[in-house]
Amino acid sequence: MILPVYKENRIVNRSCHEIMAGISRATYNPQFRKRGWSYDKSYIFMGEVWSNAFKITNNTYSRNSFAPFAKGTVRPIDSNHTEVNIEIGPLMFVVVFMSIWGSGVLFFAAFLIYELFTRSTAGGLIVGFSVLALFIAVAAFFIRFGFFHNCKILRNHINEILS
Repeated sequence: MILPVYKENRIVNRSCHEIMAGISRATYNPQFRKRGWSYDKSYIFMGEVWSNAFKITNNTYSRNSFAPFAKGTVRPIDSNHTEVNIEIGPLMFVVVFMSIWGSGVLFFAAFLIYELFTRSTAGGLIVGFSVLALFIAVAAFFIRFGFFHNCKILRNHINEILS
């Protein structure tokens, strides 16, 4: 299950069959792998494609827990027009993990602020605020480059296939 960050409903001037065939040709289905992580660089996406829906992510060489997933449905309007509904977002596990991480960082920040007003030892507080800044920077790095950068790439690839 994903938590949608980006939603798009669009009408495409192509048939439903053409769109699903294009997505299917570009998608590597990992259920056919033998053991461990599998990668085939000839595909753009990795995931599953059904007759009128898909759940895909970027096909990358390394695993990325923060990678966005696109979940889409396709509904024919007439023979040459199709309605495509796309939701892109992180997996729910990633949202839960980042919530726990953020709660820990907030608790640590509250502790440091309490120590700042109750004690006057600056040496320990400098180290504490440095660690806090490092935790915030790591979280920002994962969100920016692990999710949002890949979200942009995934949207661009999907738009290429839909256009």
